[in-house]
Amino acid sequence: MSVEDYLRSEACSPVKREYVRGTVRALAGASERHNRLAGRIYARLLSTAEARGCRFLISDMRLRVSEDVYYYPDVMVVCAADRGSYEKREPWVVIEVLSPSTRAVDEGEKRLAYTGLKSVEAYLLFDSMHPWAAGYYRTPTGFEERRWAGGGEIEARCAGVVLDLEELHRGL
Repeated sequence: MSVEDYLRSEACSPVKREYVRGTVRALAGASERHNRLAGRIYARLLSTAEARGCRFLISDMRLRVSEDVYYYPDVMVVCAADRGSYEKREPWVVIEVLSPSTRAVDEGEKRLAYTGLKSVEAYLLFDSMHPWAAGYYRTPTGFEERRWAGGGEIEARCAGVVLDLEELHRGL
């Protein structure tokens, strides 16, 4: 499928789909744990990000990574004048909540794609099943990786927020 056909058909598609170099991938619905975790992350970041003049977006906002790659991250913080109504191109922070079916793509393909964007300062991954997270933070020499298991404080630097891993998972 061409990019043009994908974009034209995405507007009326009953299923949200990602596009990667000619291949269209339908996105399955997420589990309750996945949704609750993504919602908690969103809630923790929303007011602080907006106070800084940023916009906090959830999984229905498309991200154009390149001319032929489009994803739907679970959460994005956009602070630049990236005013597209249906897609963004310059996120500062991209967050994916990992599910068993998405983990490999989120940790591999999407990590490379997101950290390849000039605007991205942090790419954060949160496991939906266990209190585990990974963060990739831009430094002057590239991206630095950090991992947390069981607990810890995860910085969303650009949004000015610290996320408590144990608190995010409490009661899930």
